[in-house]
Amino acid sequence: MYLKTAHIINFRKIDDTICTFNCGLNLIVGANDSGKTAVIDALRLVLKQVVDDYVRLQSDDFKDLTKEINIDLTFSFDDCSTEEELVACTSLFAEYLSFGEGDVPELKIWYTAKSDEKGIKFPSFKVGPTKEVAVDMDPYCREKFKVIYLRPLRDAENELRAKQGSRISRILKEHTDIKSNELELKGFLEAFERSSESFFSAGGNGEKISEEVKRLLDLFDEQSHHSKKEIKFGPTEKIDYLKALERIALYYEGLNKPGLGTLNMIFIAAELLHLNTQKNPNMLLVEEIEAHLHPQRQLKIIRALQDESKKGIQMILTTHSPNLASVVDIERLCAINNAGFYSLSKGSTKLTPENYSYLGRFLSTTKANLFFAQGVILVEGPTEQLLLPEMAKVLGYDLIDYGLSVVSTNGLGFEHFINIFKRRTAPYNTVPVVVMTDADKRNDAKITSYTDSIVDTDNKIECFVGEQLNSALQISKDQGTTFETLLLSKTKELKQLYLDAYNSKVQRKRALLTDDMPVSFMYSRMKKKKAVLAQEVAQKISDLLDSKDPKIEIIKAEITDSLSYVADSIKFVLPPNEEQ
Repeated sequence: MYLKTAHIINFRKIDDTICTFNCGLNLIVGANDSGKTAVIDALRLVLKQVVDDYVRLQSDDFKDLTKEINIDLTFSFDDCSTEEELVACTSLFAEYLSFGEGDVPELKIWYTAKSDEKGIKFPSFKVGPTKEVAVDMDPYCREKFKVIYLRPLRDAENELRAKQGSRISRILKEHTDIKSNELELKGFLEAFERSSESFFSAGGNGEKISEEVKRLLDLFDEQSHHSKKEIKFGPTEKIDYLKALERIALYYEGLNKPGLGTLNMIFIAAELLHLNTQKNPNMLLVEEIEAHLHPQRQLKIIRALQDESKKGIQMILTTHSPNLASVVDIERLCAINNAGFYSLSKGSTKLTPENYSYLGRFLSTTKANLFFAQGVILVEGPTEQLLLPEMAKVLGYDLIDYGLSVVSTNGLGFEHFINIFKRRTAPYNTVPVVVMTDADKRNDAKITSYTDSIVDTDNKIECFVGEQLNSALQISKDQGTTFETLLLSKTKELKQLYLDAYNSKVQRKRALLTDDMPVSFMYSRMKKKKAVLAQEVAQKISDLLDSKDPKIEIIKAEITDSLSYVADSIKFVLPPNEEQ
């Protein structure tokens, strides 16, 4: 049993969105204030927590106070592999079940909250196939709908400490190995009670302590000479083995004052221990799973959680970390942008099995930052990736200020990345994405055909291709137009920056490149140093910008007129209110 969908309406910044989840691990990625916490809190509001850490509905949780908050959850049982498992999972909720696609049992929860001038009315929690015929759930069943939640600013040190009502003691109390060995634990405590009394009795190592206390009391008490009172050290009441668990902490032996990262790691392990004893629904909600963890430990923990989730634990985690987004199975990612929820599960996008396989191998940390960007420019290689941010500054736009990312696909694997954003049905992608590529060996007809295969207006995806400089005959002879050859052919100042960068690396004078040499020859010499030269040219442009050199205006005109596909790509991903 797992949460399959959550339909959230009018909650905080969410107007109306449907969140689709997988059984097992789900990693919600997105920028700050994109809606990640709103989704987690909506689930907490309906399902409550195992620990008394309830989220309470406030008036500012209503996006529109004149409308209802609706949070409709659908739990599916299609993860049950056998008939016996299905019967065991559904037996408790049999009277509330409906049937979904393929006659698979489903459990639907309908949560409604209203507000008026007098305040928030008591929320409604109903179960049933539709909202109209839904009924109240039995309190015993309702108690089963609790989840474990780890807040982003979690106090792991306090939670792991031995104290009254400690989290560790509550986890241990629920564990089957504790419950099934109650007599053995009681035996330990009774043995301690007897041992403590023996220690202070005659013949024990604490005998002198008892004698000294007795001596002092005899001096104080005028009735001591004829009283039969006997002073003793020991428990005054029966020791409760459950209370004794509160004296247990969880820690690394020999590691004094561990850091926050290590404490969080232990805390997560303890919560997983608890989940392994839970019955349906078996769910863990964690905000900012990467909190206090260095990158290598982030990767190790997320891989471990992905494996643990296959044991029947549904995990819904949020993150700001491209590290984590790059290693989780791509179909387990859920992207949020402007309170819109976009699952990358199979069937939700136009990602093909080949795309999933490719991204699983080549979605690096650098490329994964596209999930957090407000706009994405996909380019072929490091040359464009290095130069575009500086070219954008020349045009008057700092990509960092706008939260825009330039992602290199290291070749022509654009379709693998583009299909991440191609939603099959509404709600469509709202992050502007553009492919900026060279004409290479394409003629006009092939350029048009290629552009048509990329562009998707519904999903805000565009494609701009550089000018083709070669004739059909030259193309047939394997001569294509690249970013570098177009720049060397159509610009003056940018070309000179490239020549200066190349010549600064040359040790022999006769190997220098000059402006009058054929572009094809220049490119043949530069080809093996493309990334190094791009880095040098980017630095030269940056220096010109810092010094406010008049040449910047010439370079700006060259980008706008001669490299228009570069300018068009940059402008496409800018916010709508920016001057285009």
